[in-house]
Amino acid sequence: MGCRAVGLGPQLSRVVRRTVGPERLAVARDLLGLPDHHDAVSLREALQAPDLDAGVPVVYRRLFSDHALEGADLLSGRTGELHQLRDILRDDGRRLRSVAVVSVDTHASHALVNTALRSFEGEVCRLAPDEPWDVDRVEAWLRELPPRDVCVVIEDLRWLVRCVPGGIAPIQRVARAIVADGRRRVWVIHADPMSWSFLEHSSALPTAMGYTFHLGALSPDDLQDAVLTRHTMSGYAASFGDDDDLPLFSFLWRRTNRDQRRQTEWFRALHEASAGVMQDALRLWMASIDKVDDERDAIHLGAVPRPPVARLAELSDAQMLTLVQTLRQGWMDADTHAWLFRQTSCAAEAHLAQLVHTGLLQEVGPRYEVVPHLRGPLERAIKMRGWA
Repeated sequence: MGCRAVGLGPQLSRVVRRTVGPERLAVARDLLGLPDHHDAVSLREALQAPDLDAGVPVVYRRLFSDHALEGADLLSGRTGELHQLRDILRDDGRRLRSVAVVSVDTHASHALVNTALRSFEGEVCRLAPDEPWDVDRVEAWLRELPPRDVCVVIEDLRWLVRCVPGGIAPIQRVARAIVADGRRRVWVIHADPMSWSFLEHSSALPTAMGYTFHLGALSPDDLQDAVLTRHTMSGYAASFGDDDDLPLFSFLWRRTNRDQRRQTEWFRALHEASAGVMQDALRLWMASIDKVDDERDAIHLGAVPRPPVARLAELSDAQMLTLVQTLRQGWMDADTHAWLFRQTSCAAEAHLAQLVHTGLLQEVGPRYEVVPHLRGPLERAIKMRGWA
């Protein structure tokens, strides 16, 4: 079919780009399976996190980092869930005082729970292990909990799950504790969508939840409000793109307000690239900064980097299966991989090392995790392949 855009030559390609806009053209190309000339870029290069402009001040980097302070911007579009969660924390008449907050956006999930907990009058106990736990460790932890008037928050389920025989016993023990609690304690659990989907078919924990909040994608307006709220904290001004980034018709229709049109088009591209996930949008915002004016305290944002969803969707079955299992469990090691895929430990270690070399996984001690900036795009790629 061809033009560079679809094989009709460079002049028509430029006309098509100006008519529909570069981002819409790229999205249409992915949906139709048309060539994207990405074969010229190695997979490892395509998967790397975008470079940040060296001129971005440190204070601005900290504001947008993964460890930035929680702010009201992270609650954008979540008002209903916040009110409902507060009601659950206050009401001791419910048989199952337990809530699961399921989201690929861990920033939003934790901001929602922590904000709601500020109105909770009892003690808050958190479980946040940094390595796999067995049933004995869970039992010991449960014995130390106050018997009532406490909210138990499980920050990360992944260390209570292992995809081997007997590997969900720690989760099952937690489920039994929640059911046995009756109304004495409140339980709040953070969960990743892939892990939660796996647990729904393999454990009693989801059934032990009185409520489950699935935090979906933010709308374009909510995402824009949230990102601009975070940016406004910096005191910098911002400008967006240039006229070449505007679709031709949009440019002609709104000549009197090009700055606003560029901003609108830029945030539309950001929403498509981030799929409405706030933490991904913040990363892409930082990667889009191409100019910093220290004298005027202003930044300019160029084109929004496109996440490598199409390249991830083209991974081999062996690569994708490992990534799916890593997301379900939340982590991977050579012994677990060897059991899951009936390999020798040596073959499993080599396969995982290859995925680290490619840029899909990262090593954290003796275990492996999906690279953080690929977490959202990978879930979208899995859905594109029909594996979700």
